[in-house]
Amino acid sequence: MEIDSNIFFKQVTLKISSSLDLQKAAARTLEYLRESIPADAISILYVDLARKKRYDLAKVQRKGYHIFHHLDT
Repeated sequence: MEIDSNIFFKQVTLKISSSLDLQKAAARTLEYLRESIPADAISILYVDLARKKRYDLAKVQRKGYHIFHHLDT
């Protein structure tokens, strides 16, 4: 089934920004993505370009989730 890319990206944006609870937002996004593409996990990252570092904030998998509670400085 073909989906309009504007609708797809709008829905992904709405899902990922649906909650301040990262686990809930990522789970909703993963659920939506799985309707269109094969996906087993989704990660939320923060990239600090000035420090050239990547921070893992949350990861949701079909089997569960992990929330990273802090940023290393």
